[in-house]
Amino acid sequence: MITAASLTNLDTAASKSFAVGTSGSVSAGGVTLEEIETTYETERQPLRKHQTSGEHENHAYVRNLILVLRGKIVGTSSSDYITQRKALVASFLPNEGTRSERNHTTLALTFSDASSVSDECIFETFTAPLTVEDSDRAAEYSLTLINLSGYFHTGATVVKV
Repeated sequence: MITAASLTNLDTAASKSFAVGTSGSVSAGGVTLEEIETTYETERQPLRKHQTSGEHENHAYVRNLILVLRGKIVGTSSSDYITQRKALVASFLPNEGTRSERNHTTLALTFSDASSVSDECIFETFTAPLTVEDSDRAAEYSLTLINLSGYFHTGATVVKV
């Protein structure tokens, strides 16, 4: 289980911490992280034999780790909602003109066993409404990040989660 999470923009150092879980306290406004969906993308390619003709069977190399973060943006008012949304977007959105294949943000996660991982990611997609009614100042968001190394890390150590 994830117990803490944050994003930090690599260009501007803007950061945003998440209230983790569906019961994360955001009564004073904030952003929750309710789930992270992970998908490992592999590339299958044959490995040529050195001594004999032909090829060995295909080997699957992990190329990308796709992370889809989902949760809620909560404001104490409609203007606070926009403030919370801006802070979240500032933590991952690259500066104008930044090359798309360069990492944009660092995702840091802490797990219930006290282990933690931190990896740089490329921003892929983000969806969240720009307007919400005063009667309902919470809105769901979805953020997709791509980790080009394909794995979570703690320092130089690969962490398989």
